[in-house]
Amino acid sequence: MTRNTKGRIPVTRSMRRTLKNWQAKTGFGIMALFKYAKLHNLIEPRKSLTGPAFHMIVHGSTQTVKEEDYKTVLRLYRSLPKEAYGKAKQLNRNKIRQPLCEDFRLRLQKTIDARAIGREALLRLHGAPPGLSAGTLGRILSGKIETVSVAHAEFLEALMASYNTETRRN
Repeated sequence: MTRNTKGRIPVTRSMRRTLKNWQAKTGFGIMALFKYAKLHNLIEPRKSLTGPAFHMIVHGSTQTVKEEDYKTVLRLYRSLPKEAYGKAKQLNRNKIRQPLCEDFRLRLQKTIDARAIGREALLRLHGAPPGLSAGTLGRILSGKIETVSVAHAEFLEALMASYNTETRRN
């Protein structure tokens, strides 16, 4: 394969066909594959290795790719357990989403009110996981969001628990 000066290789029809064959075989599109890989910590985050970037490669709008990234995507497809084939939606949505109840929202609101700082500052102070913003928190509290990722739920539960521990000490 010919390399250009940026360490990228040209995307061939064969490479696109290979990716499309894996998608058809497994039932995992590129975006579902990346969600699954992140959920199971199968890849290290890299700026060049993203679902949208590979989606554009598969569909022909990107002409070059880092060879290492292409090989990583193939490795991810090969590493999918056969019992996961055809179950991308269940694996990526049902198992990583947690429904929210009114009690959760009330406890969360009580925690936020007691902190006497803004939602954004609260999230930043406690190191919120990616994707959990002040806007998301507002939609959770208003009931517009009915489920959250397990990572977000665990973070919010820990935040509420830390508040309860602090108030018991005072």
